[in-house]
Amino acid sequence: MASQVLHRSGIRVGLAAAALLALSACGAGVVEQKDVEGQIKDKFGGEFDKIGKISCPEDLTAEVDSTMTCSMSGDGTDYKVEIKVTSVKGDDVLFDMEVK
Repeated sequence: MASQVLHRSGIRVGLAAAALLALSACGAGVVEQKDVEGQIKDKFGGEFDKIGKISCPEDLTAEVDSTMTCSMSGDGTDYKVEIKVTSVKGDDVLFDMEVK
């Protein structure tokens, strides 16, 4: 699984393909839907010749063990991306992503 970290300072790629993003200012304790979708594209987009639509149903709740299933298409095939929050420390949210 690919671990992703969300942080207030904006997106940046670090070691082990981790990225830093912000918790949503408009909703305490969530990572915005568009930010999660962006992380999916950043992490898995290079695995395909053509990445299609990426869609998550809502913002990701910043609570340990929160889960969400997003959808993604790559090279004409539809995939599910399972998201699971593994750690929350202040404004930092660590989550795993797995394509199924």
